[in-house]
Amino acid sequence: MLAVLVMLAAASACAPDPYDGPPEIAAAHAADSAPSDVDSSPDALDAAEDSREDMSSADVSRTEDRGVMTGVDSAEPQLTSGPAYVKVTVGWDFGCALRDDAIIECWGSDAQGGASAPSGRFRALDVGTEHACAIRTSGSVVCWGSDYLGKTEAPRGKFTQLSSSSGHTCALDTEGEALCWGDNEYGQSDALPGPFVAIEAGGYHTCALRPDRELTCWPDSYTDRNELPAGPFEVISSGTWGACGIRTKGDLVCWSGRNIPHRDDDKYESANSTGGCE
Repeated sequence: MLAVLVMLAAASACAPDPYDGPPEIAAAHAADSAPSDVDSSPDALDAAEDSREDMSSADVSRTEDRGVMTGVDSAEPQLTSGPAYVKVTVGWDFGCALRDDAIIECWGSDAQGGASAPSGRFRALDVGTEHACAIRTSGSVVCWGSDYLGKTEAPRGKFTQLSSSSGHTCALDTEGEALCWGDNEYGQSDALPGPFVAIEAGGYHTCALRPDRELTCWPDSYTDRNELPAGPFEVISSGTWGACGIRTKGDLVCWSGRNIPHRDDDKYESANSTGGCE
C-alpha cells in the first residue's frame, strides 16, 4: 500500500498546475500545456524557413516598369529604388534626360539618330531640334543625331557648359571662351571674345552673359548691342527669333532682333529690340 501512495504522489508532482482563471483562458492554457508533436530538429526548422520564404515571394509581385512593389495584403505600395533625373530636354520628335548617376537616356523617334544616346558618363546635356550634345565628365563634347550643316561635329577641348538650338550648338571652355559649330548662315556661330559665364543658342542668334552678368548677343545683324536690356541677369533663354532673361532682382525682360528672318518667306523684317516685354 505504501508503494502505491508514493507512485501517486510522484505522478501528482509531475502534472501541470491547475488553472483557476476564466474558462476560455483555461482552455488555451491547457492547450499550451499539452505535449507537442512538432519536429524541432535542425532539418525540420530549415524546411519551415524555406517554406516561409517561398510564401513571401509568392505574396509579393514586383512591377518594375511602374517603379512600385505591391503586396497581396498590402494597402500601401512601396516605392522601389531607381535612378533619379537631374535634367530633361526635348527636341522635335525625341527627348533625352540626364540621370543622377551621369547616364543619359533618350527616347522617341530615332530616324535621325537622336534617340540613340551615347554610352559613358556626362555632366551636361542639351537637345536641339534634330540633334543633341553633351559634355562628358572628362570635359569633352559628344554630339549625335542629324549632322546637317555640321551640327554634330563638336570641337576638341574641355568644356563646362553648352547650349543647342535648331541648327547650331555653342559651348564654354574652361576659360569661359565660347566656341560654336553647325549652321552659321546668319553669323550665329561667330562667337564674340569672352569670357562668359552662361550661353544660350537661339535659332538665328546666340546670347551670353559676361562675368558681371551683363548681356551680349551675336551676330551684329541680330541686334544693336547698345539696345539690349541691362542686367545683371540670373538666367537667360533663347528661342528662334527672340530671347528672355530673369534679372538678379527677379524681374523678367524679353527682347528680339532688329533683323530677323520672317517665318513665311525667309526675308528680313524689322522688329523692336525689346519686343514689348520690358
